[in-house]
Amino acid sequence: FVWSGIRLLYMRKRNSSISNSEPRTMNCEQQTESYFFIQCFWCIVSCFDKFLQKKYNPDTIYSMNKKLVMLTAYDYPTAKIVDSVGVDYILVGDSLGMVVLGYPNTTFVTMQDMLHHVRAVARGAKTSVIIADMPIHTYDIEKYALKNAKLFLKAGAHMVKIEGNKPEIVKTLVKNNIQVIGHLGLLPQTAKTYRVQGKEQDQANEILQAAMALEHAGAHAIILECIPQHLAE
Repeated sequence: FVWSGIRLLYMRKRNSSISNSEPRTMNCEQQTESYFFIQCFWCIVSCFDKFLQKKYNPDTIYSMNKKLVMLTAYDYPTAKIVDSVGVDYILVGDSLGMVVLGYPNTTFVTMQDMLHHVRAVARGAKTSVIIADMPIHTYDIEKYALKNAKLFLKAGAHMVKIEGNKPEIVKTLVKNNIQVIGHLGLLPQTAKTYRVQGKEQDQANEILQAAMALEHAGAHAIILECIPQHLAE
């Protein structure tokens, strides 16, 4: 880079000494040198830009002494905006089935749907941790859960999210270095009606026990949807 710059300056100085009556043109060697200089310059700028970017990852994000922020994104432009303001987690939720694809509920969402949108989000987000929501029935059996979770990581996700009390699935994924977000309370993939969960004592105890089981299994975090505040605490 430095040598190319010196050469370019030398050629410009040499050209400036040419009589004004002579046309100033760059020969092939000079054009190549100039092009190489510009390419090197932008390469270094790009490297510095990537170096200055703060890349979060699931292993170190807990060490940050602050409240963490999660937002949802389904596409490249939204992910780019969310990522640019420093959001810690981006969830690519299966709610995209209703919000983007027009399905009546999330049970129609497929792996192909989710992989397509995870790839788009991964292209837009460069610092946020990307969470891929696993569609219904893609994680019922351990070997299939592992296979599908790996597809999400290959698509650009950093971790996956599953619904319900499935500690064995969590253990299998964590054992294979795949971090998992749990999801308890209102579970859209299986819910018959959308209402607050855990108001009755028996159901509250069930949610609490499930949360403890997921934590023991190695879940990175747990989403608590539509439950009373005292139960969440």
